Amino acid sequence: MDSASLLTAIFRQVLHNTLWASALGTLLALAWRWLPGWSRYGLGLLVLCRLLMPALPVSPLSAANWWREAPDQSPSHSPGETKVELPAHAFIVESVESAAPADVLAPSSPRWTMERGAASVWLAGAAFLGIRLFRRQRAFNRWWKARRAPASALWQASLADCRAAMPGRRRMQLWQIQGLGSPLACGIFRPCILVPTGLNRVLEPAERAHILRHELAHHRHFDLLWNLLFAAATCLHWFNPLAHTGLTRLLREREIQRDADAVRACPGSEAAGYGATLLKLVTLLPHRMAPAPVSSAMLGNHHLKQRLTMIPRHTQTTKPAARITFTAAAALLAVLTFTKAQETAPVPDPAPVPVPASGEQKPEPSGVQRKAQTMMYKLNNIVIPRLKFENATIDEVIAYLRAEAIKADNLETDPEKKGINIILKGESKMPLNLDLRQLRLLDALKAVCEIAGYRYRLEPNTVVLMRLDLEDRSLLTRVFRINEDVAKAMGWQAGKDTPLSEILTSRYGIQFPEGSAASLDLNAERLTVRLPLGELDNLETFLEQAWRIKPIAAFELTSQGLRKSGGEDEAKFLTETEFTDFLKTAFKKNPATVIRLRCKAGVEYSKVSTTLDKVQAAGFKNVDLQTRAEEH
Repeated sequence: MDSASLLTAIFRQVLHNTLWASALGTLLALAWRWLPGWSRYGLGLLVLCRLLMPALPVSPLSAANWWREAPDQSPSHSPGETKVELPAHAFIVESVESAAPADVLAPSSPRWTMERGAASVWLAGAAFLGIRLFRRQRAFNRWWKARRAPASALWQASLADCRAAMPGRRRMQLWQIQGLGSPLACGIFRPCILVPTGLNRVLEPAERAHILRHELAHHRHFDLLWNLLFAAATCLHWFNPLAHTGLTRLLREREIQRDADAVRACPGSEAAGYGATLLKLVTLLPHRMAPAPVSSAMLGNHHLKQRLTMIPRHTQTTKPAARITFTAAAALLAVLTFTKAQETAPVPDPAPVPVPASGEQKPEPSGVQRKAQTMMYKLNNIVIPRLKFENATIDEVIAYLRAEAIKADNLETDPEKKGINIILKGESKMPLNLDLRQLRLLDALKAVCEIAGYRYRLEPNTVVLMRLDLEDRSLLTRVFRINEDVAKAMGWQAGKDTPLSEILTSRYGIQFPEGSAASLDLNAERLTVRLPLGELDNLETFLEQAWRIKPIAAFELTSQGLRKSGGEDEAKFLTETEFTDFLKTAFKKNPATVIRLRCKAGVEYSKVSTTLDKVQAAGFKNVDLQTRAEEH
């Protein structure tokens, strides 16, 4: 994958994340008023994680399954065609002309798209914002390190008491900073607490403890590491105002939760004064500072009134049942929104093996057959977004198609097997002018051949393009799918020993030179022929016409009963069971069969209606009802 395709893929994932996170955040905002305070921040972190998910697992429980497109149940192909929209007799070549695909570069052509342009703008915005936040953090680190001084003994004593109440394994440093606008926590790998110089002379021991407990709570919950994720989400989703609003609200909620942690860690006599400490700090430190990305200031841009209002509730204990309910709700939201929908249908096997009407499984295709069927799948499923050339040679066009086939091949996992091997036979100086959009690779090759005066030949893993004026009399072997109805339409009759080559020659003019052959195996539904390329193309055309012929099953309804028209059993009347079994068998064999029902004079309408109901119940859509005015 080239850099442009990688950028586009990342941009799509970011858009996918921002849409889902916005939906999840909107749902959370609607329920915000009724959620307990301790659960809001945890659910908000789910939204943050959803913004940054690089990839999602597939789950049948994903909410994306609720509105995915339902698979198309209508038949997309006739009974004589495969699922790749080729005739069901799509040939399999057993003669291989090996050639390695050339390592070529696509000719220069306008590849700029609106999506790629949007991805470039997004990358520029994300890079600009990321560099800005990085420079702000670096400037802040240099600023406070140049002004730091060891904390006084009063602060150190208060820190030791607070750490006894809020134990932690990490070593904590405490610094006094001249000109700092708020106590804050910083340092991911070397955690430290910064306090403004001079506060120790105006604060009581309990007030110093309130400040330190608040900042220790930030370190205990790894809030500075979460700040990195906040910064990453801000950069990646800079274009989404809902993301900015939600992240800002989440930061405010986090300060409320750290207030709660500090209040719970205070002895009963000190907890009541926590709100007074906040008000005193606001009075002593009127000048706010812009917080650095990886830091957490006690007096930042947060709603002080809301924090003060929530303090009395922090002393309330949370019931275990409420925490269990919250955990279950969070897990449910994660399962619903942190997964992606299952595929509408699995990638079809490029070589489906049909099952005959008898229910007996057919033999597995050989390795050569699978190669050919895989190539046919690629030719019909690889889509060329645009094929635009002006005065280009056929070599340039084919080189471009090779490169596009490798890029769009999502069937092969091995890079060496991606794409299609295309061989040119015969040079051509004719300039080609093309401007086609959204076409299959097979259609692109056909268009190039038609304009340049070439014909193409398909082999198991190769497409050979040859000039029309070059004669190719080499014998090739192809295996066509064929059933009994198609064989009869071509002139084959059961029980007769007429060679198949004579039938094809007499009816279709197919010439069988020395070394050519033809064999028919109806049990395996295979017609194997060895002919020159031109004769094979003619035979393929006749077979396509034969597949389009719908078989007819004719019946005659008289006053005495129902009997089949034509065949050895024409005089035999069928029972209801025999007629029903025949319909089931015929439908399994070919649902497009036309049921022709001839009603002789004197037949009651009820019998006609009952017979038609049985035909429709068997699933047949093509019914030819004929009536006779008089008996013969």
